[in-house]
Amino acid sequence: MPEGHTLHRYARHHHRWLAGTTVHSSSPQGRFTGATELDGATLLRVEAWGKHIVYTFDLDWAPHVHIHLGLFGRFRPRKMPFPEPRGAVRWRLLGPARGFDLSGPTRCARLEPHMLAELTRRLGPDPLRKDADPQRFLDGLKRRRKSIAGALMDQSLIAGIGNVYRAEILHIHRMDPYRPANDLTEEEALAIWRTTAKALDVGVRLGRIVTTDLDRPREVPRTRKVWVYKRPICTACHTRVQVDMLEGRKLYWCPSCQG
Repeated sequence: MPEGHTLHRYARHHHRWLAGTTVHSSSPQGRFTGATELDGATLLRVEAWGKHIVYTFDLDWAPHVHIHLGLFGRFRPRKMPFPEPRGAVRWRLLGPARGFDLSGPTRCARLEPHMLAELTRRLGPDPLRKDADPQRFLDGLKRRRKSIAGALMDQSLIAGIGNVYRAEILHIHRMDPYRPANDLTEEEALAIWRTTAKALDVGVRLGRIVTTDLDRPREVPRTRKVWVYKRPICTACHTRVQVDMLEGRKLYWCPSCQG
Protein backbone atom coordinates (compact mmCIF):
# COMPACT_ATOMS: atom_id res chain seq x y z
CA MET A 1 0.00 0.00 0.00
CA PRO A 2 1.40 3.46 -0.86
CA GLU A 3 2.60 5.48 2.11
CA GLY A 4 1.88 9.11 2.83
CA HIS A 5 4.64 10.61 0.71
CA THR A 6 3.23 8.97 -2.42
CA LEU A 7 -0.25 10.42 -1.90
CA HIS A 8 1.13 13.89 -1.23
CA ARG A 9 3.21 13.66 -4.38
CA TYR A 10 0.13 12.70 -6.41
CA ALA A 11 -1.87 15.50 -4.82
CA ARG A 12 0.77 18.11 -5.65
CA HIS A 13 1.01 16.96 -9.25
CA HIS A 14 -2.75 16.85 -9.76
CA HIS A 15 -3.22 20.25 -8.15
CA ARG A 16 -0.55 21.75 -10.38
CA TRP A 17 -2.05 20.20 -13.52
CA LEU A 18 -5.75 20.74 -12.90
CA ALA A 19 -6.57 23.28 -10.18
CA GLY A 20 -8.39 26.30 -11.55
CA THR A 21 -9.38 24.57 -14.78
CA THR A 22 -12.64 23.23 -16.17
CA VAL A 23 -12.34 19.46 -16.11
CA HIS A 24 -13.83 16.55 -17.97
CA SER A 25 -14.89 13.77 -15.64
CA SER A 26 -16.06 10.27 -16.52
CA SER A 27 -16.09 6.71 -15.26
CA PRO A 28 -15.23 4.44 -18.21
CA GLN A 29 -15.68 1.42 -15.96
CA GLY A 30 -19.05 2.75 -14.78
CA ARG A 31 -18.45 2.10 -11.08
CA PHE A 32 -18.03 5.74 -10.02
CA THR A 33 -21.63 6.88 -10.38
CA GLY A 34 -20.96 10.51 -9.43
CA ALA A 35 -18.31 11.06 -12.08
CA THR A 36 -20.52 12.47 -14.83
CA GLU A 37 -22.01 15.10 -12.49
CA LEU A 38 -18.50 16.54 -12.12
CA ASP A 39 -18.05 16.95 -15.86
CA GLY A 40 -17.65 20.65 -16.70
CA ALA A 41 -17.00 21.70 -13.10
CA THR A 42 -13.95 23.67 -11.99
CA LEU A 43 -11.48 21.87 -9.79
CA LEU A 44 -10.50 24.17 -6.95
CA ARG A 45 -7.81 22.21 -5.12
CA VAL A 46 -6.31 18.81 -4.41
CA GLU A 47 -5.10 17.91 -0.92
CA ALA A 48 -3.71 14.86 0.84
CA TRP A 49 -4.31 13.73 4.40
CA GLY A 50 -2.07 10.78 5.22
CA LYS A 51 -3.00 8.02 2.76
CA HIS A 52 -6.08 9.84 1.45
CA ILE A 53 -6.53 12.39 -1.38
CA VAL A 54 -9.44 14.82 -1.64
CA TYR A 55 -10.43 16.76 -4.80
CA THR A 56 -12.63 19.83 -4.24
CA PHE A 57 -14.86 21.26 -6.98
CA ASP A 58 -16.93 24.44 -7.32
CA LEU A 59 -20.19 22.62 -6.56
CA ASP A 60 -22.75 23.15 -3.82
CA TRP A 61 -23.69 19.53 -3.22
CA ALA A 62 -21.03 16.86 -2.54
CA PRO A 63 -18.18 19.02 -3.84
CA HIS A 64 -15.42 16.62 -2.72
CA VAL A 65 -14.11 13.36 -4.14
CA HIS A 66 -12.32 11.07 -1.71
CA ILE A 67 -9.69 8.61 -2.97
CA HIS A 68 -8.01 5.85 -0.99
CA LEU A 69 -5.80 3.70 -3.19
CA GLY A 70 -5.59 0.68 -0.90
CA LEU A 71 -3.43 -2.18 -2.10
CA PHE A 72 -4.28 -2.10 -5.80
CA GLY A 73 -5.20 1.50 -6.64
CA ARG A 74 -3.12 3.22 -9.28
CA PHE A 75 -3.03 6.59 -11.02
CA ARG A 76 -1.88 6.80 -14.63
CA PRO A 77 -0.99 10.28 -15.90
CA ARG A 78 -2.36 11.37 -19.25
CA LYS A 79 -1.26 14.08 -21.70
CA MET A 80 -2.81 15.53 -24.82
CA PRO A 81 -3.79 13.95 -27.10
CA PHE A 82 -5.69 11.83 -24.57
CA PRO A 83 -5.80 8.14 -25.46
CA GLU A 84 -8.91 6.00 -25.22
CA PRO A 85 -9.32 4.48 -21.74
CA ARG A 86 -7.84 1.03 -21.38
CA GLY A 87 -8.76 -1.54 -18.76
CA ALA A 88 -10.96 -1.00 -15.73
CA VAL A 89 -10.65 2.78 -15.31
CA ARG A 90 -12.74 3.84 -12.31
CA TRP A 91 -12.30 7.59 -12.82
CA ARG A 92 -10.88 9.67 -15.66
CA LEU A 93 -10.26 13.35 -14.84
CA LEU A 94 -8.84 15.50 -17.63
CA GLY A 95 -7.89 19.16 -17.86
CA PRO A 96 -6.93 21.23 -20.91
CA ALA A 97 -3.56 19.52 -21.33
CA ARG A 98 -3.13 16.87 -18.63
CA GLY A 99 -5.08 14.54 -16.41
CA PHE A 100 -5.15 11.01 -15.05
CA ASP A 101 -6.86 7.64 -15.09
CA LEU A 102 -7.55 5.94 -11.77
CA SER A 103 -7.97 2.17 -11.49
CA GLY A 104 -8.44 -0.26 -8.61
CA PRO A 105 -8.89 2.10 -5.63
CA THR A 106 -10.36 0.92 -2.36
CA ARG A 107 -12.38 4.13 -2.17
CA CYS A 108 -13.56 6.55 -4.85
CA ALA A 109 -16.63 8.48 -3.76
CA ARG A 110 -18.12 11.94 -3.58
CA LEU A 111 -18.43 13.57 -0.18
CA GLU A 112 -20.60 16.28 1.25
CA PRO A 113 -18.75 18.87 3.40
CA HIS A 114 -19.79 17.25 6.69
CA MET A 115 -18.54 13.88 5.42
CA LEU A 116 -15.12 15.37 4.66
CA ALA A 117 -15.03 16.83 8.17
CA GLU A 118 -15.80 13.40 9.61
CA LEU A 119 -13.03 11.80 7.54
CA THR A 120 -10.35 14.29 8.59
CA ARG A 121 -11.51 14.15 12.21
CA ARG A 122 -10.91 10.39 12.27
CA LEU A 123 -7.34 10.81 11.06
CA GLY A 124 -4.39 11.72 13.22
CA PRO A 125 -2.20 14.71 12.35
CA ASP A 126 -0.26 14.40 9.10
CA PRO A 127 3.37 15.56 9.49
CA LEU A 128 3.42 16.76 5.87
CA ARG A 129 0.55 19.21 6.35
CA LYS A 130 1.18 22.76 7.51
CA ASP A 131 -1.93 22.64 9.72
CA ALA A 132 -0.79 19.49 11.57
CA ASP A 133 -0.68 19.71 15.37
CA PRO A 134 2.10 17.46 16.74
CA GLN A 135 0.65 17.83 20.24
CA ARG A 136 -2.24 15.60 19.19
CA PHE A 137 0.31 12.90 18.36
CA LEU A 138 2.14 13.38 21.67
CA ASP A 139 -1.10 13.25 23.66
CA GLY A 140 -2.27 10.20 21.72
CA LEU A 141 0.91 8.26 22.49
CA LYS A 142 0.37 8.82 26.20
CA ARG A 143 -2.95 6.99 25.93
CA ARG A 144 -1.59 3.99 23.99
CA ARG A 145 -0.43 0.95 25.94
CA LYS A 146 0.40 -0.95 22.77
CA SER A 147 3.92 -1.13 21.39
CA ILE A 148 5.36 1.92 19.68
CA ALA A 149 5.65 -0.18 16.50
CA GLY A 150 1.94 -0.88 16.62
CA ALA A 151 1.05 2.70 17.52
CA LEU A 152 2.91 4.20 14.56
CA MET A 153 0.69 2.24 12.15
CA ASP A 154 -2.47 3.65 13.75
CA GLN A 155 -3.75 6.24 11.25
CA SER A 156 -5.94 7.82 13.94
CA LEU A 157 -2.75 8.61 15.87
CA ILE A 158 -0.50 9.81 13.04
CA ALA A 159 -1.50 9.82 9.38
CA GLY A 160 0.74 8.64 6.58
CA ILE A 161 3.14 6.14 8.16
CA GLY A 162 3.19 2.67 6.62
CA ASN A 163 5.30 -0.41 7.17
CA VAL A 164 8.48 0.95 5.59
CA TYR A 165 8.56 4.24 7.47
CA ARG A 166 7.56 2.50 10.70
CA ALA A 167 10.59 0.21 10.56
CA GLU A 168 13.00 2.89 9.39
CA ILE A 169 11.97 5.63 11.84
CA LEU A 170 12.29 3.29 14.82
CA HIS A 171 15.73 2.23 13.60
CA ILE A 172 16.87 5.83 13.18
CA HIS A 173 15.98 6.41 16.84
CA ARG A 174 17.50 3.08 17.94
CA MET A 175 14.21 2.28 19.62
CA ASP A 176 12.96 -1.14 20.69
CA PRO A 177 9.81 -1.62 18.59
CA TYR A 178 8.08 -3.40 21.48
CA ARG A 179 8.53 -0.54 23.92
CA PRO A 180 5.12 0.65 25.15
CA ALA A 181 4.04 3.81 23.37
CA ASN A 182 3.02 5.48 26.62
CA ASP A 183 6.51 4.89 28.00
CA LEU A 184 8.10 7.41 25.61
CA THR A 185 9.05 10.80 26.97
CA GLU A 186 7.63 13.87 25.27
CA GLU A 187 11.10 14.64 23.90
CA GLU A 188 11.38 11.16 22.35
CA ALA A 189 7.89 11.40 20.86
CA LEU A 190 8.58 14.84 19.40
CA ALA A 191 11.84 13.57 17.91
CA ILE A 192 9.92 10.77 16.17
CA TRP A 193 7.44 13.32 14.82
CA ARG A 194 10.22 15.50 13.42
CA THR A 195 12.03 12.56 11.84
CA THR A 196 8.79 11.37 10.28
CA ALA A 197 8.11 14.80 8.81
CA LYS A 198 11.62 14.98 7.38
CA ALA A 199 11.58 11.45 5.98
CA LEU A 200 8.16 11.89 4.37
CA ASP A 201 9.26 15.19 2.84
CA VAL A 202 12.29 13.48 1.32
CA GLY A 203 9.94 10.88 -0.13
CA VAL A 204 7.74 13.55 -1.70
CA ARG A 205 10.70 15.35 -3.27
CA LEU A 206 12.45 12.24 -4.57
CA GLY A 207 9.46 10.07 -5.36
CA ARG A 208 11.02 7.20 -3.41
CA ILE A 209 11.85 6.30 0.17
CA VAL A 210 15.37 7.09 1.38
CA THR A 211 16.05 6.99 5.12
CA THR A 212 19.77 6.31 5.53
CA ASP A 213 20.74 9.97 4.97
CA LEU A 214 17.89 12.46 5.35
CA ASP A 215 20.22 15.44 4.83
CA ARG A 216 21.73 14.27 1.51
CA PRO A 217 19.23 11.72 0.20
CA ARG A 218 20.05 12.24 -3.49
CA GLU A 219 23.58 10.99 -2.84
CA VAL A 220 22.42 7.68 -1.37
CA PRO A 221 22.85 4.69 -3.71
CA ARG A 222 19.68 2.68 -4.25
CA THR A 223 21.31 -0.37 -2.66
CA ARG A 224 21.61 1.50 0.67
CA LYS A 225 18.41 3.54 0.77
CA VAL A 226 16.95 1.85 3.89
CA TRP A 227 18.36 0.56 7.18
CA VAL A 228 16.33 -2.60 7.87
CA TYR A 229 13.15 -2.83 5.80
CA LYS A 230 13.26 -6.05 3.74
CA ARG A 231 17.02 -6.22 4.21
CA PRO A 232 18.70 -9.48 5.27
CA ILE A 233 21.26 -7.58 7.38
CA CYS A 234 21.20 -4.19 9.05
CA THR A 235 22.84 -1.49 6.92
CA ALA A 236 24.26 0.14 10.08
CA CYS A 237 25.81 -2.77 11.98
CA HIS A 238 25.53 -5.81 9.67
CA THR A 239 23.52 -7.81 12.22
CA ARG A 240 20.85 -10.10 10.77
CA VAL A 241 17.54 -8.25 10.62
CA GLN A 242 14.75 -9.83 12.65
CA VAL A 243 11.34 -10.20 11.04
CA ASP A 244 8.31 -10.61 13.32
CA MET A 245 4.57 -10.54 12.72
CA LEU A 246 2.87 -7.71 14.60
CA GLU A 247 -0.85 -7.12 14.19
CA GLY A 248 -0.85 -8.93 10.86
CA ARG A 249 2.07 -6.99 9.34
CA LYS A 250 5.76 -7.84 9.08
CA LEU A 251 7.99 -5.88 11.44
CA TYR A 252 11.65 -5.46 10.45
CA TRP A 253 14.10 -4.46 13.15
CA CYS A 254 17.70 -4.86 14.26
CA PRO A 255 18.20 -6.64 17.61
CA SER A 256 21.67 -5.04 17.93
CA CYS A 257 20.80 -1.42 17.14
CA GLN A 258 17.37 -1.50 18.73
CA GLY A 259 17.68 -4.11 21.46
